[in-house]
Amino acid sequence: MKRYTISVEARSDLDGIWDYIAERSTTETATEFLWKFYASFQSIASSPSAGVAMPDFQPAGIRRFLMGKFLIYYLPARGKISILRVLHGKRLQMKAFKEQPVAKLVRRKPRYN
Repeated sequence: MKRYTISVEARSDLDGIWDYIAERSTTETATEFLWKFYASFQSIASSPSAGVAMPDFQPAGIRRFLMGKFLIYYLPARGKISILRVLHGKRLQMKAFKEQPVAKLVRRKPRYN
């Protein structure tokens, strides 16, 4: 199993997605949707070059992977990937990165089980 870590900002993005879906549907639907992200993270970790390189984004080496209407930004490293942000495709991507730069990575479990 390939490893991945999730930044504080990506965790916040996922929490916001979960809240949005749970408010408009059910907590079960929101949880099921988020587990699709975790499956995508695992898939990306297995094939880190699957995403598109983002040369204009910092830090250098960021890649982007499309999952439905969402974009997963990640940074490949030796033996793992770091999930940096998870943003809706309609959001201004570069602006989101500048407004909330990636600070640090966390490895805690999600709050939605």
